[in-house]
This record gives sequence, C-alpha cells and structure tokens, in this order.
Amino acid sequence: MQRDISQRQALPLLAAIDFHAYLVRHQLTWEEVACASHVPVLTVWSMDHGLLVGNEQAALVCKGVKKLAGEVFHYFLPPLAIIKERANYNDGRGKDGISQEKCKRGC
Repeated sequence: MQRDISQRQALPLLAAIDFHAYLVRHQLTWEEVACASHVPVLTVWSMDHGLLVGNEQAALVCKGVKKLAGEVFHYFLPPLAIIKERANYNDGRGKDGISQEKCKRGC
C-alpha cells in the first residue's frame, strides 16, 4: 500500500546540511538523538540526509537535541513544490518498482 506524502511537510536539503553541522558541532550521534527524542534512529538519519521527515517527528528531534546540547536547532519548511518533487522521486513506480500502469492492467 502506497501512502500519499504529497501534502506532508518536510525538511529541505539545506536544513539537512545545517542539521549535520549541528550534530558534528555538538558531537551527537543519531542513536543519542533518537533516544532523547523518542523517535526511531531512521528519523534522525533521514533528517541528517535531507529525506522526508514529518513535522511531528522533526519537532520531537528538535526538542531532543535541545535536551542534549542545550542549544535550539531551528528548521524551516520548504515550499509545497519541493515536497511534491521529492514525493515523486520514484517516477510513477510503486515501492516494489512495478509501474502503476502495469498494475492497473493486471500484469
């Protein structure tokens, strides 16, 4: 089952670069941040690599890093066009790589 993430807020790549610099500056690991934030490590990894992360999870991570480092990390939300562009990264294919049109034909 595919989820429609086109309306989801996300961190843009620029914020990922800032986030990575924040982690390095404060010598924080993904595991430490995930534990303090009560989110999966994959969420922190995704933020560090500029991948889609939900608003709620990003807010939890920001609170977690503040607990660990004592300094607030601010993130910003990209325009909807960037979110849609990232949501369509798979060029119309499902998560298993099968074309959606092919699925409709029953092949």
